[in-house]
Amino acid sequence: MSEPTQISTYFKEAMTENRNLTEKQKQILEASLSLFAEKGFANTTTANIAQRADVAEGTVYKRYANKQELLRAIIQPFLAVVLPRMATEFGAERVNLPFNTLRDFLTSVVTDRMHFVMANISVIKVLFEALMYNVELRNKFKDVATKAIGQIFTPAVTRLKEQHLVADIPNDMVFQLVISTFLGAVYREFLDLSPRDVNEQITFIIDTLDKGLRP
Repeated sequence: MSEPTQISTYFKEAMTENRNLTEKQKQILEASLSLFAEKGFANTTTANIAQRADVAEGTVYKRYANKQELLRAIIQPFLAVVLPRMATEFGAERVNLPFNTLRDFLTSVVTDRMHFVMANISVIKVLFEALMYNVELRNKFKDVATKAIGQIFTPAVTRLKEQHLVADIPNDMVFQLVISTFLGAVYREFLDLSPRDVNEQITFIIDTLDKGLRP
């Protein structure tokens, strides 16, 4: 199987396809995401963004009043294009494959997503920082994410139940256990807790879910 597409690649594709933005706006937004991920939102200046985007600093201010507005402009294509596209690719390449055991399913899904998260952790931190302080965007993200999770995992979980590989518990409780266990490992990266080897974390998540979801 191919390696999962990087978030920055999805974003660049969304920028390329967006006919409502000028080329300079696309350059500014791509530069902003890249710099926010590299330096952090607080440590990035509009001068940095202008230099990376190869535009005058006045052009940045002309298009976007401040960095918060830039961050909001970055989030919009994530909600409209990037997240749904990521979900579709993930479902096709991992979740909807045939599996003979629950552990095989968990190994495929957890391994793929943990490596994806670790490879994109700096960008993910930028996105979650934006969502943390903006209720409107957070609610939109919740709606998009909930829909994506349901579309991807409901058929897979139903199939695993029919094979008697997953306990007969409500799907929303299955999702709750999977998401909370997985995000617990991701959250330690946000808190900069003592590091754990990614493969050790993967094994721990798989073992926990295997025990919790088996009939």
